Amino acid sequence: MSVEALTGRSQGRRTAKAKEQELAEAQPVHSLVPAGLPVRQVFTPATTFAQYLSLSRLRLSNIFRDIPFWALVVLLIAFGVNNGQFAGRVAEQNVWPVSYLMIQSVEGSALLFLLIVSGLHAAELLWRERDTYFDGIHDALPMRESTDWLSRLTAVQVVEVILLALTMLIGMVIQTIAGYYHYKFLLYFKDLYVVTFPQIIGFTLFALFVQTVVSNRFAGYGIMIGAFVLNEMSNQPK
Repeated sequence: MSVEALTGRSQGRRTAKAKEQELAEAQPVHSLVPAGLPVRQVFTPATTFAQYLSLSRLRLSNIFRDIPFWALVVLLIAFGVNNGQFAGRVAEQNVWPVSYLMIQSVEGSALLFLLIVSGLHAAELLWRERDTYFDGIHDALPMRESTDWLSRLTAVQVVEVILLALTMLIGMVIQTIAGYYHYKFLLYFKDLYVVTFPQIIGFTLFALFVQTVVSNRFAGYGIMIGAFVLNEMSNQPK
């Protein structure tokens, strides 16, 4: 068989195959799903809640893996123990370290570290994707922006709840060492979780807002420090 005959046969096969593909594409596609059935939504409220829980756990674990966080915890404990030693002295007189005196001594130093943790990790959770150039992919994920934002807020506040409990424990341990066993749990809870915790939530919201608006992390730190200093100056008695 000649070369011309082989070439013609090959071209004929290609032409026939191309025609078969055109005919297959032209035929209507029959779906196995009945046309009258409604389309099922993939992202339901349950899915959104599952995303929120998953992101909150992930960001909470990121905070616990940070070395600066544990350094702040150690400082919080050290300053709390140091200040708690002076709860039993009023006007140079030795008194029992009652709960309200202990709360004043321990909470005074703890509040500063609680606000530092709040501002620091609110910024870290926002800038983590930006620093790794993952923010473009992260923003394109099939997820509500409110879910992403609330997971950051929740992670920081869970840490703050734990640190407030640690502050309460420090006060009670110092009272026990001093021989005072009349703990007022409701007073601890009211002062730490009803009075102090809302202040921390407000500062965290402010930190998240500032770090979202500004384009530089350290500029955001400067704004937060300035706001904290101005607030402390306004609260000083005249």
